[in-house]
Amino acid sequence: MIRGVSLMVAALAIGPACLHVLAESPAEQAAAARNRLTAWHGEKPESGERLLHIIAWRSSDRGFAENHRQRLDRMLTDIQSFYRRELQRHGLAPGTIRLDRDTTGQLVIHEVTGAGRWADYGRSDGSRIRAECLPVLRQKGIDINRETIMIFTNLASWDPLKGRFQHKSPFYAGGDWRRGIAWQLDSPELDTLNLPLLEPLIEDGE
Repeated sequence: MIRGVSLMVAALAIGPACLHVLAESPAEQAAAARNRLTAWHGEKPESGERLLHIIAWRSSDRGFAENHRQRLDRMLTDIQSFYRRELQRHGLAPGTIRLDRDTTGQLVIHEVTGAGRWADYGRSDGSRIRAECLPVLRQKGIDINRETIMIFTNLASWDPLKGRFQHKSPFYAGGDWRRGIAWQLDSPELDTLNLPLLEPLIEDGE
């Protein structure tokens, strides 16, 4: 799941030069990416200052999952570090996903409460959820049509006693180098603190 998040984040936040590389070996992929990046920066030499904006969305009758702010910070920091290491390992220009952080270094998470109840939402409601997030970001001076946005929903079910996980969240992404949006989900068992664990096994309906 965490790597699934990272792939969506990369597709939206790193840029176009690395997204269309189709080569056989990692070395060939890195060389092709370097060529594309060189050409890209030749046309657009100015440094980019874009941020990935994070939204935590919940339905009106259900709270956020416990410790969601700390967990999302850990997950996205882990993904950020992963891409920094991998770009360096493949000899590409140093960089990574830029996260929005406050003056204390904490990840900025915009919280949004949807108008409907948990039962009212499903996988096809990405546009509806996006529309509910739009005015909240607008009040903070963020144009959802000009930025890169990731929405974490609370549309997951986690039973810690049975170790059973299911979700009905929108789970897709779209955009380009100028703007983009991805829908993901948040749930306690997705914490990076659980990555070293080999048990208990989770029953995943997905």
